[in-house]
Amino acid sequence: MGRTAENLFNVIDYGAAKDGKTKHTAAIADAIRACSDAGGGTVYFPPGDYLTGPICLKSNLTLRVEAGATIRFVRNFEDYPTVQSRWAGREQHGFCPLVYGVDLENVVLTGRGVLDGQGEYWWKLAGRDRDDYPDALKRRHAEFAELNKKVFDIDTHRFGRPPLVHLRNCRNVLLEGLTHRNSPFWNTHLVYCKNVTVKDINLENPPGAPNGDGLDIDSCQFVRVSNLYADVNDDAICIKAGMNEDGRRVGIRSENIAITNCTIQRGHGGVVIGSDTSGGVRNVAVSNCIFMNTDRGVRIKSARGRGGVVEDLRFTNIIMKHVVCPFVINKYYGTDVYSPAEPVTVETPVFRNIHFDNITARDVRSAGFFAGLPERPFEGITLSNIAIEATRELFKDRDSVSDGQYMNEVPAMARNYEPIHGFFCRNVNDVQFTNVRVETREGPAMIFENVGNLDIQGFGAVGPHADTPVITMEDTKGAFVSGCTCPEGTSTFLQVKGSQTSDISIGGNRLGAARKAVEGSGDVPPEAVSGA
Repeated sequence: MGRTAENLFNVIDYGAAKDGKTKHTAAIADAIRACSDAGGGTVYFPPGDYLTGPICLKSNLTLRVEAGATIRFVRNFEDYPTVQSRWAGREQHGFCPLVYGVDLENVVLTGRGVLDGQGEYWWKLAGRDRDDYPDALKRRHAEFAELNKKVFDIDTHRFGRPPLVHLRNCRNVLLEGLTHRNSPFWNTHLVYCKNVTVKDINLENPPGAPNGDGLDIDSCQFVRVSNLYADVNDDAICIKAGMNEDGRRVGIRSENIAITNCTIQRGHGGVVIGSDTSGGVRNVAVSNCIFMNTDRGVRIKSARGRGGVVEDLRFTNIIMKHVVCPFVINKYYGTDVYSPAEPVTVETPVFRNIHFDNITARDVRSAGFFAGLPERPFEGITLSNIAIEATRELFKDRDSVSDGQYMNEVPAMARNYEPIHGFFCRNVNDVQFTNVRVETREGPAMIFENVGNLDIQGFGAVGPHADTPVITMEDTKGAFVSGCTCPEGTSTFLQVKGSQTSDISIGGNRLGAARKAVEGSGDVPPEAVSGA
């Protein structure tokens, strides 16, 4: 029934109606079962409006949602059984995802139709106090809590809200052409998958959708993402690898990931790595992308306790506009950026070999925020051929918004940090700026604190500010500054301070427009700076 010579299984032939009012979970499941029993094929949704509970996929199956077809998922948590998967970086139990596949091969979601999670139903539940949950939801929450009680460091405040699309431990996956919108939780979540292609899809979650990430690539390998459009309320494209002890227990990296030709209209970050870094992330290439109206552009985040090695990342040919901060590399996610050093353990994250090239960022608040840990500084960061206009007014009205809202308006979700327009670099080793141009609304273009082996070549500041140095170095150990220029009216090009400052070499610059090329505070050793 419903099968053609091409192994196409039309859901209408299995009893599904396209009126958008009658739930047809069983009919769609029957079509999928018949397709699987036949050895594989295509489950087809012709134009129309379909209402269903969760769709559970099979191997060797193409789910084709035709242009003009919309699959809407029912707004009733009791239709979603309990399943085990990974939520928020931890393996735990929660509601069944809306489109769900586990341990599959050769899975395709394609067409020009729409998957609509009708997430506003779930968002309203998430915004309620637990004491106000319906009794049935309280029972489900208690069920999850019991099932998850052995999970390390469990976070239950989201009560297992389901993602819209969730594929776990699948091989040979293609997501193509569809629009995924209004997800209850993360929009499209890939976990432990290998050989994945994501192309030409649209991800849409409106403002106010809690935890409304676009695409989450979670402990996956060999992933290609291209021509994606995202307009979401959280991280647009996010690469993760498990959270804390549970992430280290699983121990699966995200690696060998290429992202290209993507356009991000809105989100907390254009391309984000972390904060779930415990399994490690490596070999990521991002190119030819546009980020508009994102809180951050490239955002790499972790914190003590999470651990993991994040390395060998490259970001090239990117245009950003109207973002809070184009570059954020932050090991103080939600913590104090000036906290003292702690012992290095397996819980200490490692970031190294991160490269940015050919990037333009206009109408931004802060040029960049790089903050490593004193016990484990960043290693090997390069920026070349970068132009930044940090001319938007800094957000300083902390008292008028919630703490969470304020954290989205400043460069990084780190505490005890006063935002500046320029680059802020703290606890970084082996960092290089080549042919970088920065225009700031006020304040220095670059601030370095406890930085080692710093190389600045061909740097240029745009627009002087009275009584303000262009570059400030504090407790910087080993720096070479060459080929740099400054505009007319510059008071001081380089200000050095701190008793630990040493081996600062200045040479081959054109600084005649500055009143002072170098100015040092009294605690700087006299031999610390040469060649000025």
